[in-house]
Amino acid sequence: MVTVVSTTAATAAAALGGDVFTIATIVALVVMLVVREMGSAQVGGQRPHLRLRFLVLALNAPILSLLAVFVVVVAVKVWEIL
Repeated sequence: MVTVVSTTAATAAAALGGDVFTIATIVALVVMLVVREMGSAQVGGQRPHLRLRFLVLALNAPILSLLAVFVVVVAVKVWEIL
């Protein structure tokens, strides 16, 4: 009885943890895309903002990696539906 309950609890926790990670990844991706877009709008102004330009360029790597994770998550969800 204890083994069945602990296995069920572990399975439920793993499933919930995966969903939390997915949501956190998507939220982080959206926030980074918004910050990058706002920063790129400011960089194009009359005064050059070197720190802001560096931030816009530095956000490319995490955005690409989170975008790859997002694509994998969508592919897994579509695969589960099929």
